[in-house]
Amino acid sequence: SELPAGFNLMTNMRKLKIVNSGLERMPKGIDTAFTNMYDFRVSESMLNSFDVDVQKWQHLVHLDLIGNRLKRIHDNVWSHPNLMNLYLDDNFRLEIPSIEKVTVSLPNLQSFFFNNNGANIPRDVFTSKNFPILLLLYLSGNVMVTLPDSFESLKKRVAYLGFARTGLTKLPTYLNDFSRLAYIDLRDNNITSVDSDLSTMISRNQITAYFSGNDVCQTPSAKFLDCVPLCSKFCWNRNHKNNNFCDHTCNSALCEFDSGECSSN
Repeated sequence: SELPAGFNLMTNMRKLKIVNSGLERMPKGIDTAFTNMYDFRVSESMLNSFDVDVQKWQHLVHLDLIGNRLKRIHDNVWSHPNLMNLYLDDNFRLEIPSIEKVTVSLPNLQSFFFNNNGANIPRDVFTSKNFPILLLLYLSGNVMVTLPDSFESLKKRVAYLGFARTGLTKLPTYLNDFSRLAYIDLRDNNITSVDSDLSTMISRNQITAYFSGNDVCQTPSAKFLDCVPLCSKFCWNRNHKNNNFCDHTCNSALCEFDSGECSSN
């Protein structure tokens, strides 16, 4: 459940990867010990908190804490100046903080993964001011009955959106203005209709748009939408096979462990 004594003495460490472990906590002082850290991954483990001041890791660009038991992470994660990729999927009840309590400013973040945490998505956090160059935003498996008005400010940059299993009942017209949109996952919600302009944009721009599990799939709009279920509710893409990469969202028996690219364990 702990790393060995003396772990912090490896002060030149720049990259750490621990996967499928029983690790419950990080050693105290790890933030000051590894000031050259740029890639930190502790996933599919048993961490219940991440109290590491990553502001002391000025070179950090990739932080992966997928599949732990996190209920909280250090406030400074939300304002790291150089972080590019933040993966926080599958930490049930981990919350995104309110901007009234924590400074949220990630000027270099391009990818944000926060799937399957069962959290209430705050309505004022995701703005172009807080995430000026965000490209990928995945919030599936959380609670968000309507898309916040603040999302509209992301329309010039974001290309990939994941909002499956959030309880969405309708889609705002501002989605029509997401000029770079290439992918949107809206599976297993309560959407009964899709604006004709959005349907036309999806068809014209050949946007990958997953809608299975919504009542809209029983309407004429369905001809513009992909209403066929994927191999599982969690696998992100129908074309996940044979890319020489183990995609954790498709790493299940239903998806043949990413068609053999992931092992069963």
